[in-house]
Amino acid sequence: MRVEFAKLKETIAEAEKQIDTAAGLAAENKDAEALAMLDETGSLTASFEAATTEMGELIKMKVDSGEAQISENTGDTTAAVTLMSVITILGMIVAIALGIFLSKIIGKPIQKVSEGLKEMNQGHFMIRLKMDRKDEVGEMADALDTFSDSIQTVIVGTLNDVSAGDVSANIVPRDD
Repeated sequence: MRVEFAKLKETIAEAEKQIDTAAGLAAENKDAEALAMLDETGSLTASFEAATTEMGELIKMKVDSGEAQISENTGDTTAAVTLMSVITILGMIVAIALGIFLSKIIGKPIQKVSEGLKEMNQGHFMIRLKMDRKDEVGEMADALDTFSDSIQTVIVGTLNDVSAGDVSANIVPRDD
């Protein structure tokens, strides 16, 4: 582009010389010669046309450069959108996998506790969950196992003694 600007500068300098010449002719009252320079085939007209052509070439180069930049930007934008889409999809897959994982490590133990409670509701006090967990679900399961032990030993044991004729049961209330 540097070469084109240098060429335009030379063309404009030539046009300025032609303008000065035409102005000099007009100042000397040589109007016919000055007007001849402005005719279709005149040297001043040719200088203007050359400058216009050079400017047109520079403008075309600038437009072409802009179009190339647009193409490059479009490619960059497409790549960025693709990358963001892939990252979003991967994030969704990780979120779903994490949700399934958490559902299994939390949902299954809670379901087991729920089934234990249903069994106790049916009068099956022999059931024990025996969950070896250190979280809240494990604490709940341990409390349920302890409750089942208490029911089985105190209440069921006392009922068995009473049904055998021993009414001397001594049930001590527990309140920690």
